[in-house]
Amino acid sequence: LRLLFAHLRLGALDEGEDLDPALVERMEGLMLGAGASDLTATRRVLARVERHFERARRGEVSDPTMLAALGQTGAMTGLPAAEVARLCRLALQDERLLELAPAYQAATYALSWTDQLHEAAKAQDVGIAEAQRRGSAPMFMQLSTVRAATALRAGELEAAEDHSQRACELARELGVDHFALMIMIRVLLERGRVEDAFELAESRMLGEPGLGLWQGVVVLAERGAVRIAHGDLERGLADLLDADRRMTGAGC
Repeated sequence: LRLLFAHLRLGALDEGEDLDPALVERMEGLMLGAGASDLTATRRVLARVERHFERARRGEVSDPTMLAALGQTGAMTGLPAAEVARLCRLALQDERLLELAPAYQAATYALSWTDQLHEAAKAQDVGIAEAQRRGSAPMFMQLSTVRAATALRAGELEAAEDHSQRACELARELGVDHFALMIMIRVLLERGRVEDAFELAESRMLGEPGLGLWQGVVVLAERGAVRIAHGDLERGLADLLDADRRMTGAGC
């Protein structure tokens, strides 16, 4: 992601007078959505996205990838929940979004953040089925992770554990387990399995580049919560303060 923002400047899209406007919007939606999770790029993303919020309010945004990116970044920046949910619904209504698994996942996750849990779960189940049809392990991992998060928010802890366990197993194989791990740790903690949560959180080394992504910082915060639950108040508090510093420093 850092290379993407280093070599493909968002501003360069404004200079492409000969480019198809629909293609430009699709490209920018992809870059904004991907960049939102990179804490080194977050402030640039947020500075860029405001004008698109205004365009969306006027009904001038039609590309589902851009709508998904706006829903995701809107949820991160404190946009009213009703507006975030509207953007996500518009994105998910377009069948083209399912072709781009990360954007589809982001829209369903942001919908879950607005507590539209039934809608989010339904869309995530569609995504999981599509991942199975394609035989796509990354897509299955992403959608299973956010499905676990939705189940967790709904208090469906057994379902949350089932989905997060599958996501974690695949994520370990793919070498990208921070996203799935942040949900699994919280699920175990909510189920009262403090020792299991502690062992899982302590089994992962946290450092760069993982802590340059918000998912990695959430794992850091969850480790802090687990350490506190385990009785290690000093190290737990240190993790939470470090996570807060990293997030607020990036503008999240």
